[in-house]
Amino acid sequence: MRYEIPFDLELYYLQTKITFPYVFSDSYRKSKEALFWFIIFICLGIFIIIGKGNLGFLFLAFSLFSFYNFYTYNKKYHNLKNDYMSRIKALIDKENEIPKYGIFEFNKDCLVFTDDFSETKTEWNDFQEYKIVKSNLLLMRNKEQGDIVVIGKSEIGEIEFKNVISFVKEKIK
Repeated sequence: MRYEIPFDLELYYLQTKITFPYVFSDSYRKSKEALFWFIIFICLGIFIIIGKGNLGFLFLAFSLFSFYNFYTYNKKYHNLKNDYMSRIKALIDKENEIPKYGIFEFNKDCLVFTDDFSETKTEWNDFQEYKIVKSNLLLMRNKEQGDIVVIGKSEIGEIEFKNVISFVKEKIK
């Protein structure tokens, strides 16, 4: 299967934003954990105080600490995202840095991606996993370093998108 896709800057930004929870998974996970503990501790604290227990104030103190952690991790996550997007935008804003097209070739032994500047061949066993997010297929080689290939349903059409997903399910397990 071979798809030549014209480069769409707005779609590229959207697909890049979809990858954030995977690229910055550590900060994202810590932020969600801290929010979870904040909710647990504040609920326990309130229920114990309502039940006339003084131990509830200790849980409220824990909830404040958890909220501080949530705020810190969440701010770090958003700062990382903003920095990442500004670097991408700066790179794209350079003259001649915007490719005119991208070609995805789904071969039996590898995925070949070609654009105006380079060609990348990746064997199927080099992918860690795949995910389908908001009608986009994310093929992850090294997600923590942002090495994620994205192809969207809007780029190749619904029928071809289903064919690609079926093909990828056979190759990446």
